[in-house]
Amino acid sequence: MTSSTPFQETISFLLTQVAKSHRHKAGQLLTEIELHPGQEMLLKTLGHLGNHATHSELADELNVKPATVSRMIDRLEQYGLVRRCKDENDQRVSLVHLTKTGQSYEVAIDEMWCKLEETTTANLTTEERLILRRLLLQIFNNLNAE
Repeated sequence: MTSSTPFQETISFLLTQVAKSHRHKAGQLLTEIELHPGQEMLLKTLGHLGNHATHSELADELNVKPATVSRMIDRLEQYGLVRRCKDENDQRVSLVHLTKTGQSYEVAIDEMWCKLEETTTANLTTEERLILRRLLLQIFNNLNAE
């Protein structure tokens, strides 16, 4: 960015606006399946990790603070989607398990993400989608370098 580039015309500004719009749309779609933004990621991550994980494993996978994971788990536990229990091998460690109800959300979450993907990439050709993906990955890597 040069000092003559108006703030609102920067790529960073546009990325921020796109991220806000994307999160808002995701929130609308998640409401339809009675979840809040971020909860679907925790449920999918638990499924990916074999239906159980520690708080720290989830925080690492989701790239959030352990306190954030704890709040998410509290709410999901109230909904009956996850349960906490002590690790059989180390009673100091608490494991989070997907319940049967939590596992049943997998298809709904996948369908929700498909809808979001369709909305996000509407009017883009396959080639444009591939280019956009490559560019976003490069930006992600740039921001996470060091």
